[in-house]
Amino acid sequence: MSIFRYIAAGSLGFAFGGVIGSVLAITATHFMSKANAPRHKNNFSRQEVIYHTGLISLAAALAKRGDGKVTREEVDKFKKLFRVKTSDTKVVKAIWDAAVESNHKYEEYAAQIYSVCRGNKQLCEQVIYVLFEIAAADSDVSSGEIKFIKRVAQILHIDDETFARIKNSQSHFNSESPYKVLGVKKSDSTDHIKKVYRKLAKKYHPDSIASKNIKDEAIIKTAKDRFRKISSAYGEIMKMRVEK
Repeated sequence: MSIFRYIAAGSLGFAFGGVIGSVLAITATHFMSKANAPRHKNNFSRQEVIYHTGLISLAAALAKRGDGKVTREEVDKFKKLFRVKTSDTKVVKAIWDAAVESNHKYEEYAAQIYSVCRGNKQLCEQVIYVLFEIAAADSDVSSGEIKFIKRVAQILHIDDETFARIKNSQSHFNSESPYKVLGVKKSDSTDHIKKVYRKLAKKYHPDSIASKNIKDEAIIKTAKDRFRKISSAYGEIMKMRVEK
């Protein structure tokens, strides 16, 4: 059972509180005709449920309030990033709609995500990574969307340097400079760049996510994508320096 179906099956019994608890309660009303109590072992943690529900809510708020409209590309991008199966589409749509129609501020979603992920910087940073991916889905990232994502980053206690590196890892903002992807300068020494790369590679290696008992394939896939971009950028830099 996927985490989305788990949410649909058991959200009435969750006592999470806060704005995410409210979204879960609204979502549950769409599935009241079905058996709500999960008949399987709970394989998902409280952190994972809040993280996924909160991220869907933030994505919905970004798509709606970032530039004043929701595009199909943005919704489809989220479904692709989180490998949403056809059988899970109704659940994700119910959460998405509940967030769009609510009067909750997006800052509240971010704050509740941080309350359960503050000890996991990788998860917090993946929120920003995913939001940038969604914002760029329609090939037009507005200033409002950037401001939105920047505010979420501040709530998640992500520093400006890390924010800039995540932003520059997106092809929409940077299609040629691998230095920006690593957050280094072209004038930096090779030794310094190696040190930065090793630090980032250790931090974003998929195994670091797995070691934190995160089982969701979508989160692990996102970590792998980020690790791949960092490794690719480093490889490009080293190749350019050898050729000189």
